[in-house]
Amino acid sequence: MKLRLLALVLTLAPFPGKALDLTPEASFRDLEGVRIPIVFFTDAGKKIAYQPPVKWNVSAGAGTLSLYPPAIPDAVLLLRVRPRKPLPQGATEDLEKWCLAQLPQDAADAMREGEAANVFMLSGLPSHEFTFSYAAQGRRFTTSVAFVDWNERERVAVIVTARTPDFRPIHETAMRSMFSWNPQ
Repeated sequence: MKLRLLALVLTLAPFPGKALDLTPEASFRDLEGVRIPIVFFTDAGKKIAYQPPVKWNVSAGAGTLSLYPPAIPDAVLLLRVRPRKPLPQGATEDLEKWCLAQLPQDAADAMREGEAANVFMLSGLPSHEFTFSYAAQGRRFTTSVAFVDWNERERVAVIVTARTPDFRPIHETAMRSMFSWNPQ
């Protein structure tokens, strides 16, 4: 009886499928004799190529790809895959609230500085971005949280954080790199 019940539950349970995996596989592409670093991700057995900003350090762990610009302390570009929860029919999600939840836990007095649609596209899917400023560690920071609803189960978050005076050039470089996202 227990075996039949387990079989029934497994049959009726939604199969999560393979998820987008941001674990980077380092590689290079050759551009007229110049080796340009790229990383590959996997999504349901397919490869996605991404070219990080030039000379930025790349590290990965716990479902997050972290990229750090050289010589600019406290700046980071984070790529994360977050689960999406189905909403009840007719309900809408508070996307600003979702983006605020992506800020560091020590962010105080967060203020929305802007909102933009289609900052970049991933595999033809549009993005949406909210930008916030806040106090943390005795300094002012600015963070943009852009996201793409990758599929019905996953959302890709692209989070750029820097001290407020450094934010604009870091953000521009990070956003330019998102245009290199290329399914293979």
